[in-house]
Amino acid sequence: MKRKIIRFLLVSLLPMLLVACSGKGHTPTDILYECVSQIESCPSSSIYFSEAEENSDAYIEKKQLSKLYNGMSPEELCSSYALLLSKDDSIYEIHIYKAESQIKADQVEKILLRRVEMIQKKDVYMYNTDNYENISASAKIYKRGCYVSLIITNANDEIEKTIKKMT
Repeated sequence: MKRKIIRFLLVSLLPMLLVACSGKGHTPTDILYECVSQIESCPSSSIYFSEAEENSDAYIEKKQLSKLYNGMSPEELCSSYALLLSKDDSIYEIHIYKAESQIKADQVEKILLRRVEMIQKKDVYMYNTDNYENISASAKIYKRGCYVSLIITNANDEIEKTIKKMT
């Protein structure tokens, strides 16, 4: 009797667990490009994504990715990702990861928090100081299902709405 109940629960819950991380079929790259299209003014930026070929401009090496998050990389926890990083000294970043499961999404969130902590340290001298404190203080991590995003821009609310709509 116990086996039948366990089997029934597994059969009935498994599809819900699998669908929970499927989202609406949008990849992080789709979401990022939609976010960028909603932004009125974006500084000169580089876009990186997990599906990029190794020698392309959109490819980011594992070592560089790890540096962004103070020595840890969420790449192994995710099925895909897309990043927008400003090329100059203005602080402007959008990170979108699709974790392989909700448990891994929690781990990705902790790694993204490392990025926020790095940026908000007072001893970071690599950014333009004009609007640094306002933008770095407004850094947002948004998690929904298996999607985890870090938004550090002057348009966080608009970008978050777009991400919510697509996840």
